[in-house]
Amino acid sequence: MTAERMLSEAGVVDLEAASLLLSKRLDFSEAFDNETLARQVEQLLLDKSFLRGAPYGLASSFPPTTASPRHHRASATAQITHAAERAVKTGDRRDIAEYLRLRRQSSLSAIGPTGT
Repeated sequence: MTAERMLSEAGVVDLEAASLLLSKRLDFSEAFDNETLARQVEQLLLDKSFLRGAPYGLASSFPPTTASPRHHRASATAQITHAAERAVKTGDRRDIAEYLRLRRQSSLSAIGPTGT
């Protein structure tokens, strides 16, 4: 059995990368039996589990790559509180400006569009 076929049957998602990593472990110019190849493939996949991709069920929990980001639906008060805590914690001018912007927007929306 060839190394590529064995890697493919083991569920490797990037066959080229796995083949290159396997060639670091085995000298393909020398003869070896299928058992040696199987042991090296198994050890490679234990050491480099990312070659198999996401475990079953885990990939489905991530949104598809074309999905737009979800917007957090936190209340204005929660956003202001979070921004205030971050501004106090970091002291960064950008965080302080963000807090002030959110607070100003909140007070403007409370006044309403007519200014009453």
